[in-house]
Amino acid sequence: MVATKKGLHIQRYRYQYCDAKGNEIVRWDDAPHHPHLPNFPYHVHKESTVRSSPKMNLKMALDWIEQHLF
Repeated sequence: MVATKKGLHIQRYRYQYCDAKGNEIVRWDDAPHHPHLPNFPYHVHKESTVRSSPKMNLKMALDWIEQHLF
């Protein structure tokens, strides 16, 4: 996170949801290690797969978790 005159700017992100034992269920991030994906660098890891994802923010990640897991 970088402070600017207009507020805070997130340079990189990772939102991760794990079960009670710490096992990853889903993770969104923008690490530049999947250049073949259409929406590079934004992607999601779920069930040992990696897929393209829109650029995420915390609210979007929490909404997804609520809709798909509860």
